[in-house]
Amino acid sequence: MLISNSPVGLFEDHGEKKIYNITDTTGIFYFNNYILYRLPPTQVFETGENVKNSEQYFIYNNEDEKGILFDSLKEHCSTKQFSVDSFLFARGGRGKDFDIPVDTVWKLAETFQNTEFVIEKYALIKQSNEFYYDSIYYYYSKNITPIDFSFSRKLDSIKGMKLQKIRLLYNENYSFSQSKIIPKREFSFEFKIMPTNNSNEIFNFFRRFENCSNKNGNQIQ
Repeated sequence: MLISNSPVGLFEDHGEKKIYNITDTTGIFYFNNYILYRLPPTQVFETGENVKNSEQYFIYNNEDEKGILFDSLKEHCSTKQFSVDSFLFARGGRGKDFDIPVDTVWKLAETFQNTEFVIEKYALIKQSNEFYYDSIYYYYSKNITPIDFSFSRKLDSIKGMKLQKIRLLYNENYSFSQSKIIPKREFSFEFKIMPTNNSNEIFNFFRRFENCSNKNGNQIQ
């Protein structure tokens, strides 16, 4: 499960300024050479509630350049083909290729580690404008079963473990662009290995797609 949090708005609650956050959860499933993305559902902005059955599914063979988008696992045929790289960059979380923060801007302020994980905190050396994060946290784990998904293959290789979570934090500060004080806020990206409550349905979709793609060129009939 790929989980991302983004602050998207500012509101007042009983005179207190608060940040409105949107959390998106994307399911990523692997079977043989196939990868299936369960995309985040549509949200009602006013309430933050998910629209029922609004999740879409994007599936592709990891040897192919194109994948197919389905409106549900029950859909038996789809002609909605998209470039894998372009689609996942826009909607699937690909493109967040993190690296070690530049040492002229950031310093490694703290490190905590044990036999299972490492946490690194980077602090901003000098504030140059309001759009810089004040601190960055990298969470590395040895407890992640080897999977293809990665936030940074470079950092995974250097550490010998998976970069599992990233937090980008802003302290409360005055925004000159908005002419107001903005409360603390945080962007975060994380993935977890989690069970799914519809594993049979997911598995059957994979098998159906695999069987039919061999016969019909990635068309489920």
